[in-house]
Amino acid sequence: FHIERYWIDYKFAGTPLRLRVGADRWAQDQASLVSDDDPRFALFFESGNFDAMAPAVIQLESQRLGLENDNDFIYYTFSAGYNLKPHRFQLDVTYFRDRFTGADTQLSGRPSTSSGFGYLGQKFNSVLLMGSWSGVVGPVRALVQGNILTGTAHGGIDGLPPGTVPDRKYDIFAGAVVAYAEVDLGAVKPFVGLVYGSGDGNP
Repeated sequence: FHIERYWIDYKFAGTPLRLRVGADRWAQDQASLVSDDDPRFALFFESGNFDAMAPAVIQLESQRLGLENDNDFIYYTFSAGYNLKPHRFQLDVTYFRDRFTGADTQLSGRPSTSSGFGYLGQKFNSVLLMGSWSGVVGPVRALVQGNILTGTAHGGIDGLPPGTVPDRKYDIFAGAVVAYAEVDLGAVKPFVGLVYGSGDGNP
């Protein structure tokens, strides 16, 4: 027996607010770059053509095997959209907070210093900014979304992997574009998609 989806949805009567707590299949941005079924606490606002969403999402937390204290990977999202049907404009912001700092992985029975999650002492704070448009023009349905990622990351405290500087600070900056177009020809709907992403400037 396995539960894959579970949530409680509550509408505040007489207000434009709605609350959802649990793990549903959700997407933040129009291109679904930030999309998952991780547990979240989400507040929604909807009034006329305007809507907004503000969730906190748990990706990983301190109960990862062999870990303790602050080893949480939690991210916070905010979205605001304006519907001018058949067009929609949307702005999304995601703040990622990941920590691998609170466990002494050298103790007996703990995982090695390097694990599937990284090296002891690693942490990062980054912000993903996403602006998008989707709409219909004649028989063409299209989507364009630009993305910028910025923030800072710190390496492990033990200088691992070998040759790296302990607790080294890295600046994060990268960008991406997602575009999609589909033509409705009745029996067929040919489409084309484009995804371009830059690498970060650090080695």
